[in-house]
Amino acid sequence: MPITAKDIMEFRDRIFAIQRAWQQLKAPQLISFTVNMMGNVKVNEATSRVFLQGCLAIDNWCNSTPLNIIKKQQFHHKAGFHYLVGLNHHSSDDIKQAMVNLENSLPLGRLMDIDVIAEDGKPLSRTKLGFDRRKCIVCDNSAKACARSQAHTPLQLRSAVLEMFK
Repeated sequence: MPITAKDIMEFRDRIFAIQRAWQQLKAPQLISFTVNMMGNVKVNEATSRVFLQGCLAIDNWCNSTPLNIIKKQQFHHKAGFHYLVGLNHHSSDDIKQAMVNLENSLPLGRLMDIDVIAEDGKPLSRTKLGFDRRKCIVCDNSAKACARSQAHTPLQLRSAVLEMFK
């Protein structure tokens, strides 16, 4: 189902409000996961597959550590999928490092955006921890730079995504 920019913004606003509420309920660190998918269709078989793989990987990592998980919830909306995990008593930097490593290790990890929201409500930066910026799926340059400049056609982007699923 095609969506509008308004749909995306409303969904983001809803998730942001939920993140703030969770942090007030003694979940100072949050893992916030969504799927990076271009275009105006955010819910389909491909995004469902990426989302499932990401949620399972996050859950497996959480279950393999002595974290205090306060709350977990998946959100399904026409503007996409989102998964929140509220944590307590652990280093935000350590969690972010683990999530970047997780993204980098998964076959579809480049389509995943796994943020760690620190106690101050701000997402931790990959570069703050010494990791490279997220790379473009077509050319390996900065994903943000390519997106801003529209360096690649929709066909090039779709082709790169399809190649990841092979």
